[in-house]
Amino acid sequence: MAKKDFVQGFYPEFQLEKLVAKDDNRPILNYIYFAHGYAYATDAHVGAKMRLTDICNFEEMDLPKLDGKFITAKTYEQLRKCKHVIITDEGFQVLDKENPCLLSFVKDTEDWHYPSFDKVIDEAKEIKGKEPVTEVGMNSELLYRLGKAFGSHRLWYKFGTPRNTILVYRGEQRGYGFTGIVMPFLL
Repeated sequence: MAKKDFVQGFYPEFQLEKLVAKDDNRPILNYIYFAHGYAYATDAHVGAKMRLTDICNFEEMDLPKLDGKFITAKTYEQLRKCKHVIITDEGFQVLDKENPCLLSFVKDTEDWHYPSFDKVIDEAKEIKGKEPVTEVGMNSELLYRLGKAFGSHRLWYKFGTPRNTILVYRGEQRGYGFTGIVMPFLL
C-alpha cells in the first residue's frame, strides 16, 4: 500500500499477529489484547508489548475505547491491510471503498484475564545481585516472529538469569514503545 493512500489505522509493517498462539489449552493467548495504551500478543514463548501510538495513527481520543478489548490475529492482519479505519464501541469500522465493514471486538470477555506481561518484563529487569548467565539457547523462529511484529529485524537483547526471560527491544528504540520477551532454554 502506498503511504499516500494510507489515511488512518494500524501501520502495515507491524505484524503483531505473528506472535499470537494457536492453542486450545490456553485460548486467551489466541488473541491480541489492548490495555493502557498498548497492544499485547504472546504465545507464552515469545511476546510483545507495543505502544499503540507507535503502531497506529488512530485519533488519540479514541484509543481508550480499546482498553480491555481483544481481537483475533486474523482481524489484526485484515486491519493492517486497510487504508482507512476508525475505532467504534463495537470494534473497527473499515471505511475503505473496496471493502467497507465492521471488524468486531471479541465478545463476552468480561471474565478473561490476560497474562501479566508487564510483571514478566519488570521481573526480567530486576536481575541485580543474581548469578549471570553464561550460555542460553534461543529458538531463532521466535526471534524471526518478533522481528516481524516489530517491523524490523534489528533487535537489541537484555539477558537475565536462567529463570528470567530475555528482554528484546526494537533497533535504536530500546524501551520506547517496543518491548518483547523471549523464553530462553538452558544449554
